[in-house]
Amino acid sequence: MTKFKTYNLELGGKEYGCLEFDPDQDAWILWPVSIDDGVTYTNNLEETVAIIAGELGAGWVALRGTEIELITDAADVPAWIPGKVLPGKVTYIDGVETIEAVR
Repeated sequence: MTKFKTYNLELGGKEYGCLEFDPDQDAWILWPVSIDDGVTYTNNLEETVAIIAGELGAGWVALRGTEIELITDAADVPAWIPGKVLPGKVTYIDGVETIEAVR
């Protein structure tokens, strides 16, 4: 998976914010559009996205280029062509959140 330094984040098809990597803090920072402040997470993109998805109640995560879509309704999971994107499902294993690739 190619990792960019900035991702646009959508929740339920609406813009939620921007996720940027800050090398000085060695962490991903979420900048929600609803507040004028950032929320700092980990330096691991997959872990950060899983945490955010869990906090927002999203059961599925779709990543396409620089867009991350958090999906709360299974009916809204896009049927993309395998290999071009990384659909994922947020799973909970022993209380640890992970992103599981769906092939």
